[in-house]
Amino acid sequence: MLSPKGYGESHAQKKVEIESKVTTYIQGKNGLIGIIVPPCEGPTSALEDLHRTIAEIAIKQAIKKEATPE
Repeated sequence: MLSPKGYGESHAQKKVEIESKVTTYIQGKNGLIGIIVPPCEGPTSALEDLHRTIAEIAIKQAIKKEATPE
């Protein structure tokens, strides 16, 4: 079977580079979600988007947990 272009050693190196940038993990529906904070020194749209996305995930998880009987 042929590997997709760029897959293999370079893919493994990219994975290591990404994992080294993850500052924390959040439990998602199907696994862990790695959070990578965009490099910036002040409020930016990228940080605002990150905050909004994390808040949406947290709220959805809380609603799901509340709705699930123990």
